[in-house]
Amino acid sequence: MLAAIDETIARWFADHRVGVLDDITIWLAEVSELLGVLAAVGVIWVCVAVWFGGWRPMLQVVIVLAAVSLLTGWMKPVIDRPRPSGDLALTFVGGPAMPSSHALITSSIVVAVVMADWWSSARLRGAALVVGVVGCLFVGVAMVYMGAHWLTDVLAGWALGVGLTWPLMRVAQAMSPAARSGRTSAPPRRPPPE
Repeated sequence: MLAAIDETIARWFADHRVGVLDDITIWLAEVSELLGVLAAVGVIWVCVAVWFGGWRPMLQVVIVLAAVSLLTGWMKPVIDRPRPSGDLALTFVGGPAMPSSHALITSSIVVAVVMADWWSSARLRGAALVVGVVGCLFVGVAMVYMGAHWLTDVLAGWALGVGLTWPLMRVAQAMSPAARSGRTSAPPRRPPPE
């Protein structure tokens, strides 16, 4: 039944492709593979972490994301599900399909960043969550649109990203010095500009 749903959705996207969207999704897939993008994200990450409350939350997030990557790295070859092919795929993407690494990584990043202890207000945390969810949806739909993944690959990636990252972040936070001493750590507040 799920295979039929995957096939129907993939066929619908293949029949409704538009040149501009084709270019955007292919660009997204190519850019996400570049190490330079990861380096740029890393620089931004450090700046955000320092701005919002220091290195401990950043370290928690980095460790959790590394753990999620290690835990899920073996899954694709074990599941070994083929990707959409032929007229369902806009471009060739190698390797097994399940789970979608793009969906898994983006959802893991969103959960880790939103759960981190560096937020100075619930409003900022909520804004980050909204932006993250929209980004995850965009990436997931793009992967199905271009035929790099079946819908269930993306759903599995999101479920694994959230399902693994949330408890790992809780463990990392429980192991922090502030949690062990019974104190709650609030990030330092920046003085208002004069």
